[in-house]
Amino acid sequence: VTLLRGVEGGVLPGPASSPSGANNRSRVRDGADPAAPTTLASDSLEFDYANMVAVFDGHAVATDPGFILRADRMVAIFEGSNEVRRIDCLGHVEGEGPDGATLSCGLATYTRENGQVLLSESPVLRHKGRTARGDTISVWLGDERVVARPNARIDLPAGTVKPRPPAPAGKNGRGGAGGGAPVKALGGGFGGAPIAVRAESMEFFYNLGSAIFEGGVVVSDPEFRLEADKALVRLDSGRKLKRVDCDGRVRATGNGATAKCGHATYSADDSSLVMAIEPSVSQDGRTVRGDALKLDLDTQIAEAEGHAVVEAHPDSFRGAAGRRPEGAPASTLSADRIRYDRPGRKAEARGRVSAVDVEATLQADRMDAFFTDAEEVYRIEADGNVDVRVADPQPEKGGGDIFATGRHATYDRNGALATLTGDPLVRRGGQTVRGEPLYVDLQRMTVSAKGFAGSGRLPEKGKDPGKGPAE
Repeated sequence: VTLLRGVEGGVLPGPASSPSGANNRSRVRDGADPAAPTTLASDSLEFDYANMVAVFDGHAVATDPGFILRADRMVAIFEGSNEVRRIDCLGHVEGEGPDGATLSCGLATYTRENGQVLLSESPVLRHKGRTARGDTISVWLGDERVVARPNARIDLPAGTVKPRPPAPAGKNGRGGAGGGAPVKALGGGFGGAPIAVRAESMEFFYNLGSAIFEGGVVVSDPEFRLEADKALVRLDSGRKLKRVDCDGRVRATGNGATAKCGHATYSADDSSLVMAIEPSVSQDGRTVRGDALKLDLDTQIAEAEGHAVVEAHPDSFRGAAGRRPEGAPASTLSADRIRYDRPGRKAEARGRVSAVDVEATLQADRMDAFFTDAEEVYRIEADGNVDVRVADPQPEKGGGDIFATGRHATYDRNGALATLTGDPLVRRGGQTVRGEPLYVDLQRMTVSAKGFAGSGRLPEKGKDPGKGPAE
């Protein structure tokens, strides 16, 4: 039994804002005739002329140039003008649309006025490897828009993102060849594996290649997980993942690393994560923060701008001195700008730089810090207006703090030794030492002007400094 009703130009009309449907018609299925009428067919038909309702039972099929729907039963409701107003599809619903799109659910309702197909009872939409799910899915045929809510999810196939290049070669504490490439923080971003996006609601625009996710958003693959209150996911013309903009309680995790902020943009083109609103990245006992932070997920280089801070390993700066109290705060490196190269084990700080530990502070215009594979500082090179302060670990003996200045300074963790050049000067209590270079032993609290043998040692307060190479 076949019934022909309500055909306008061979397709179901679009939204009510365009009664003729001319500007809002669904796209035509592959191989379909755009001028073909819409047909409803089944094994049997019962038509209620008084209420203008037709019930199609057994292998019911609705065929239109834009889609095909199949179900165990279909109920079609007509208007007085004999045009279809609504079609309800019940039981084992399946459908086909343009460009190879398919659907399945337990219940589907087509409404002519707004060109909407509402899917419920375990609905699933599939298109070119992408799969969308939700408690309900609404498809607007005219503007190619899909809304899923609640418990929305879309699965993107493998290859949605360009494959990641090999990780940079690792380096040991001295900057030479290490034990191979380090494990990438945050999994190196999205790779070639399938990607799942979950949220309370999803609105996808096929013609724009973009989707808006809201409420408990999670974008993840086997190595990278991105969470937010809201996310805008964009695909390029080839339907590859191009960009993800996240807002509200953003959190990214992968391979032991965690990034947090209020807003983040992930770009697949350069595999970067740009963060704002209290951004931070933490891994292996080290945290990078700033007003703005960019992390290159391929090279693993983090760049912090504005109040930039690297919170170092708990025993990194003065570890050799062995005087860190239990529960002491982490060492910090702060500056206007910091570039932290994790594979290269190096941090470059520029502008009002300060390295602070429990008992020592090093300040300069520029500073480079070098780390071991264990994420401990083994060397710091400082330039421009260098200022060093070392707190006296035993102030009750009256020795006093050490204050040192110069144009250049180098800190060697293995010997807990700071070397100053460029008109260096060291003061402790009422004593002053000049010479070039000057060596400050941070562990013994001594200073020498010609070597590390103890010549020119600053005496304890009140004692005769004696004669030696130091002035």
